[in-house]
Amino acid sequence: IAAVVSRNSGTGITIIVQSKSREEDAATLVNARHLVVAQSYFSIVMAQMNQQLRNLYFMVEPQISRLYPEGIVPCRDGWPRIVAISVPGVERFMSRTNAIQRSRWMVSYPIGNISLMCNASCNLGKHTGDLSYPR
Repeated sequence: IAAVVSRNSGTGITIIVQSKSREEDAATLVNARHLVVAQSYFSIVMAQMNQQLRNLYFMVEPQISRLYPEGIVPCRDGWPRIVAISVPGVERFMSRTNAIQRSRWMVSYPIGNISLMCNASCNLGKHTGDLSYPR
């Protein structure tokens, strides 16, 4: 978390990390307009219940694709804008067994290898690559 905050200082991007009660965290996720979900069922289920979501960001990985072949949230009138983040080799990250190993892997991962699939459709297998917002 400190690395993300440090990398974005001075960019005008505000990073808010919340860790309150389970109920307060759930309410925050269900009511967020812009959401980056973790590879956890808790954040994904909360995103699925969110009726005002405008932008959803998630990392594509085999288990998520297998469990949610039609997408992790329903599309409603062109919203939310879904941005799938492709990180080749993420399977190796998932095999790291402790937080120190995972943190080192993430921080040392070459940013040029990461790609964004913007306006990914509700079906994870299809995306437009278009960076614009739906009209």
